[in-house]
Amino acid sequence: MSEDEEGRAHARSAGGIPWAPGAAWHFLWEALVRHTGTAVVIVDGEGRFRFANEEAERSLGPAEEVVGRTIHEYFPPDFAEERLAYIRRVLATKQPLAVVGMVRGTLSIATIRPLQGKDATGDSVMVACRPISQADQLPSREANEPEVVEAEVHDMGPLARLSKSETEVLRLTG
Repeated sequence: MSEDEEGRAHARSAGGIPWAPGAAWHFLWEALVRHTGTAVVIVDGEGRFRFANEEAERSLGPAEEVVGRTIHEYFPPDFAEERLAYIRRVLATKQPLAVVGMVRGTLSIATIRPLQGKDATGDSVMVACRPISQADQLPSREANEPEVVEAEVHDMGPLARLSKSETEVLRLTG
């Protein structure tokens, strides 16, 4: 079975973690990827999806169609390139990073963490992305949280049709 086929099989399993088998890991993986309102994907250094949970499917489509495809197939080129640079940064430094920006027209925070451990390949990251409001408290460096960066490129989704003035009014009104 190819790596993509294995990823597709894991994507439809009961949340099976594709890189660390075992009952304890399975329990933690289930708690993270199911019914949390957080989109969770595993992406490699080339931007290829290796896993997508049910929440990610709402945005990207069925996991069995997503796994094996790249972020370039789902997002505008400049957005995909910036996010791929963040992924590669995390892979190179082995340090997590939180990116705040618009994803499909929703203000979101995406936390990118390197997959590490004896069964991890070292060439993939887990991205957990959830919507945030301007009132949400972002992770603090003092609390040993990931560095937070503001994205320079945003995916405005359906809001892309708005004029600059309309976008500014929307930003100011929340």
